[in-house]
Amino acid sequence: CDWMHVDIDDQRRHKLDLVADALKRIGKLQSPPPIRLLPAGPPLGYRNRIRFQIDAEGRVGFFSSQSHRMTEPDACAISDPRINAALAVLRRHARKNPNLAADFAYVEARASEYAPNVTLWFVRRTPEKPLATMTQRFVSALGRDLAVAVDGVGDPALFQRYDLTSETFLYAPAGAFVQVNPAANRTLVETVRDGALSRGHASFADLYAGAGNFSLPLLAAGFTGVAIEQHLPSVLCARRAAREQGLDESTFETGSVRDAAKRWIAAGRRFDLVLADPPRAGIKQGLDAIARLAARHIAICSCNPSTLARDLAELERHGFEIEELLAVDMFPQTHHVEVLAWLVPSKPR
Repeated sequence: CDWMHVDIDDQRRHKLDLVADALKRIGKLQSPPPIRLLPAGPPLGYRNRIRFQIDAEGRVGFFSSQSHRMTEPDACAISDPRINAALAVLRRHARKNPNLAADFAYVEARASEYAPNVTLWFVRRTPEKPLATMTQRFVSALGRDLAVAVDGVGDPALFQRYDLTSETFLYAPAGAFVQVNPAANRTLVETVRDGALSRGHASFADLYAGAGNFSLPLLAAGFTGVAIEQHLPSVLCARRAAREQGLDESTFETGSVRDAAKRWIAAGRRFDLVLADPPRAGIKQGLDAIARLAARHIAICSCNPSTLARDLAELERHGFEIEELLAVDMFPQTHHVEVLAWLVPSKPR
């Protein structure tokens, strides 16, 4: 939380400046449209997903900035209160069994409005080795208080529900990506859905689709499309959520974005909207394929203005221009910001 000392309104103004600077300095985009900031959720207690480090002594907390020095705050001010309560339970177990807790490198705690309200997903230091019997007992003891999974050996059926809009929800398996700020994510999802509706779209391709964060609301709004995601548990959860909501579960495919794009291009497929929500590293490879797939618009969500600026500059070279830039304060008290860019072909296609 490197900006916690800054007034929240000033934080948001500075974030817009950071995005504008990245577009100009890295993307060399000289006259992008102004960036509009969308309302977001509360500045504290918002984060529903936190990674806690576990050191060699079995202590649970955070590493200090740019170091492996452990700090153990009683609570995290931006975390959902249920995560802070779970942290206290986890520490109680870890202090009883520090050697067993140290078998794990970190644990991701995730909170939801629905049961299970908190899950803990542990990642081992040596995942190639079987989980020791004593460590299994430690996990089982903790599991009497909280829902627990261990990477590679945990319960594959452990997942949580998250509302996306007033009409739609997703299921996220333990360890899978979900946006950390539910209120801000709802703003983002509704903005994408409403933007596609206002632009008269009918079809979409959702790249890096996760568990259906954008696809499920688009399907519920009457769109048809495809969604590609490499993480199989997320795809299985997306299909289940679609099935339970009366939506087309065949929308969701497992595989890489690059391979799927090649296959769709070879089949002559194009989509009104190509939507991409890549990891922080951005898209980089395959932007030419995205440009070929998009008949009318491209929408890119990014939490990294630097890689976004690079990708937008490349898409300009492939015949697209920025139509609209929106920012959502997904990460209050930090310098990070979520940006949604809409692009349209420079010339009729």
